[in-house]
Amino acid sequence: MAIAPSTRAPNGFLVFLGSLAALLLGAIIFIMSIAAGPSAGDLDQKRADQRQATHERLEKEAAETLASTAWVDKGKGIARVPVTDVFAATAAELKAKKPAASQVKVEPPLPMPVADPNSQDPPPPALPSAPQGADTIRFAPPEPAKPSASLNPPARPPLTATAKLEK
Repeated sequence: MAIAPSTRAPNGFLVFLGSLAALLLGAIIFIMSIAAGPSAGDLDQKRADQRQATHERLEKEAAETLASTAWVDKGKGIARVPVTDVFAATAAELKAKKPAASQVKVEPPLPMPVADPNSQDPPPPALPSAPQGADTIRFAPPEPAKPSASLNPPARPPLTATAKLEK
């Protein structure tokens, strides 16, 4: 029992209308699924509220930590003290000390060389890059270039009327 081939030709217009209806139905279902879900504004507001609550909690913990006194490492003698207490203790300690000369050693600056205005040599650099006591290399200005014999060919005698005819 073989199936006989159909003699009906498909109608192009009906195929187009069916495809269009299927596309529209899919678009309507997609739009309705987006509209039924939560709005983007609600999610953004919820996330912003969570971030704000976390920020406030961390700020409160940091303020409490900075304002409290506690041992950081008791074995090493490291403690956490509020800044206001440290300011008062430091001010009292500095008031008890007498002013004295600084114990910090400062090296004198490099001496600036004085250039002689009548000298033919160029003045030394203001701040040498070499350490003090090192030899400084000074280059003489370049000599003007002298013409070389190999670069200039010997001059030919001028052509005469007879020499022009011979060529």
